[in-house]
Amino acid sequence: MSSNSRKRSRRERMKTAWANDGRGESCRHRMLAAIREHFESEELCVFEDPKDGRLALDITLYPPEAVSYRNRNGDAACQVIVNVYDEGFVEIGSPAAWNLRDCPNRAAVYESLIRTTNELPVVRFQHDPEDDGVSPIAIVPIGDRGISGDLIMTIVASVLDAILRWDPVIRRAMEAGEASVPGFSCAGDRLGPDEVNQYLRGLSDRLADDIQARWEWARQELAGNAWRNGAAALPEQPRSEHLSGTAALVLGSHVRGLTRSLGEGFERAVTKAMAKAEKPSWIGV
Repeated sequence: MSSNSRKRSRRERMKTAWANDGRGESCRHRMLAAIREHFESEELCVFEDPKDGRLALDITLYPPEAVSYRNRNGDAACQVIVNVYDEGFVEIGSPAAWNLRDCPNRAAVYESLIRTTNELPVVRFQHDPEDDGVSPIAIVPIGDRGISGDLIMTIVASVLDAILRWDPVIRRAMEAGEASVPGFSCAGDRLGPDEVNQYLRGLSDRLADDIQARWEWARQELAGNAWRNGAAALPEQPRSEHLSGTAALVLGSHVRGLTRSLGEGFERAVTKAMAKAEKPSWIGV
């Protein structure tokens, strides 16, 4: 079976995952499984919450200097959650992309969010008073014919685009109390398809170099601490199972593609592991 035939087959399975009379719990699970299969067919790493079955992508916005958004760790990264509900819709969002805790200018933030109604045809912002988080969320109804994987990918990109475009506005409202609407960047919009593809190839090459550099750093740090915790080694090249994150390639205010990458917290995880290994182990005799 050819690659195109396999993709068509996957699309048909997604469309029929909901095509039954009951649309019960098992059908919800089948739809989530079909969405997960589509992500994996695009060679993306997706996690499933064992508690409620939601799917998650750990997203790094790349290149980081091209975007203003930073999460609570100071990284140009966020998480995208995909959930399917028995009522017949898919919800895709980035939970608590911004946090209003201790924000002195809530009124300006709320006013700015109200203005998003006409600017975003699919994505809406929701404020959860429980965790004080503001989340971009898209709701996609599932018809009798189901839903395609291509549409899911488009909505994921739309949620990320909303973060890219509205982060300067929300930050300005949070910090300065100024309510406004974004001045969307036109960078890249006037480029032809060949120019966009050339830019993306260059960005992918740079990402590959960055991944290798981060991997080399981890190898050297672990090697330097090997005497503390025994033999510690990483392969010279990261394998596919190590690429647990997803890089969203950005041009202007748009996500132009998704590809596997090291996770956002890769260096932090290595540092934490080394710190744990360095703690002395006292053995009483």
